Amino acid sequence: MALQRLKRSTIASCALACLAASGLPGAAPAFASSGAPTSPFHRFTGRAARLQVGRLAALRRQLGSAITAERRSALRELSTATAGDLPLLVTELNRPTTCSAEEQKGTLRALGALVPDRAGRFDSTGAGRAEADWLEALLMPPSRVARGSAALRAIADARYTVALMRAIAGTGHPDAAAALLHFAFRHQGAYRDECGRLLRGMGDRAVPALVRARATTDPLAYKITRYAAYQLDRMNRARPELALQQTDPVLLAAILMAYGEVRDPAAVDGVVKLVDSPTREVRQAARWATLRYVTGAPPKEEKRRLKLPGGKKTDDEQALYMTYRQLAHHALAARLLEEEPATPRRSATPAAGEERLRHLKRDYGPRELAERLFRLQDQRREERQRGEYLRAEAMVRGGRLEPALARFGELLANAPDHPQAPHMARIFGKRGTELLEARRYDEAVHLLTVALHLLPEGRARDLMKARRAMAEALRDRAQGGRGEWQSRAAALLAPGQASDEKAIYERMAARRRWSILLGGALAVALTVVFWALRVGRRRRDLT
Repeated sequence: MALQRLKRSTIASCALACLAASGLPGAAPAFASSGAPTSPFHRFTGRAARLQVGRLAALRRQLGSAITAERRSALRELSTATAGDLPLLVTELNRPTTCSAEEQKGTLRALGALVPDRAGRFDSTGAGRAEADWLEALLMPPSRVARGSAALRAIADARYTVALMRAIAGTGHPDAAAALLHFAFRHQGAYRDECGRLLRGMGDRAVPALVRARATTDPLAYKITRYAAYQLDRMNRARPELALQQTDPVLLAAILMAYGEVRDPAAVDGVVKLVDSPTREVRQAARWATLRYVTGAPPKEEKRRLKLPGGKKTDDEQALYMTYRQLAHHALAARLLEEEPATPRRSATPAAGEERLRHLKRDYGPRELAERLFRLQDQRREERQRGEYLRAEAMVRGGRLEPALARFGELLANAPDHPQAPHMARIFGKRGTELLEARRYDEAVHLLTVALHLLPEGRARDLMKARRAMAEALRDRAQGGRGEWQSRAAALLAPGQASDEKAIYERMAARRRWSILLGGALAVALTVVFWALRVGRRRRDLT
């Protein structure tokens, strides 16, 4: 069970230790330990593209075929698109078309779709058509449409457009939501209802793009921003505290970075609460977003002369509300007041806490408070990690190797750049070699892979890579293969390791011989006992 838990938590986190962190534009980290996070959607952008330009053109012709089976086949292939296909799909979605916006709107209305008028308003009597399946209606158009007519060309163009929209939404990438959000206002909003349905269908994966919409520079930014706010409200994600209730750390990090980019004042408290998250990606994104709030040009305050009782106005202009920087300043001071050990006082009254909060805000700027808070949290985290590491080391010395490896895995999941990672790699490698000699090849390959990701570049890493290749070769042979390429890889990676490999093979052969001898001896002993009992029983029968 310990190894199963280790497999779930360690391998991905150890792989992160080998990735170099790339900075993000806009704000530099306060110090190295809180460095700018990498893109949280690296796991999606790394997926290989499945479609090419020529194949997409063939699918378009297939969608325009008169045979329904061919159309559905093209749709199934489009639905397998990955995030790697996203640039091609978005470019094709925004292609120039020969059909005018009015022709597309008329075609969609004739098929029962809900389409806005010239003013952008939907027909109030079309509520029953709001959930109509556009693609199904476009796949089976009315038979009365004449072949080669403009209406048939508009139907084929709309069918291809809706198929592309669904393929884009199916990738699940935040950039897909951004593309759909902007496309909703092309062709005079003809496809806006379908875009909204697809955005809501993407669920929380669309939230980063919808939050980031308020910083768009599109010529129709005022419409896009309002529409994004409407979709967030429909999804019940308009309030940041609801949008930040995510269990997926990658998605949560993306939402935090979106709030940091737009500097949403309503999200200040939610962002500051996550600056000490146990998950590394979430913690880095929250700190980056916090630094976005407290750095850069100061925001402009909205001021106005207020009207007093009796009709008079104040002599000076008064601020109407706090800016995002003032809110961040207050939230950081309150968080630091909670976590920093207070100076002993005679009475810890609420008034004393308010006084200390005022002193913190007066003596330190928002950036200074952020750096002080991050430093305090990092010190406490390092102390906890040091204690966990020492407990795991005690398990190793006590011979409890598998629980110790599980503890190391949990430690590396939250700190892939742990200073003791090379030492942990040696323990993982030692246990992997033991499992290799015991012919538990799958577990051996897994532990040797973990050790390989933890080791820095050098001779030790080359030897571990060769050891893993040898384990893969043995596993392949045990499953009926020959394991030739793995053996050649092991020889090329570490040509001087022949003596080590020979020693492992000799120990495995010796164990195999001993197991054969013990099995033979046990079989002989059981045979002797069987015949002795049988002879004794026959003698008793004769007497």
